[in-house]
Amino acid sequence: RTLPLTVFPNPATGTISINLPVTAKDATVTVINSATGQAVSQAHHLNGATIDYDISRLPKGAYILKVCEAGAVYIGKVSRQ
Repeated sequence: RTLPLTVFPNPATGTISINLPVTAKDATVTVINSATGQAVSQAHHLNGATIDYDISRLPKGAYILKVCEAGAVYIGKVSRQ
């Protein structure tokens, strides 16, 4: 199942906070370039209802965030400025 997540600040230049509707245990975050569909960044073994994630090294543009945790997939969008 796919569920929404909240990302702030959005747009962002550095660290973003990803708010999940549950407390994640051992989640994986994948950042996907919206234009190409390519995964450009990934982090594993993340925990908590809010996950901080640094996007400062990514080029400016639109990205899709995909968080996988316990069989659920959460999707959100962020703009890197």
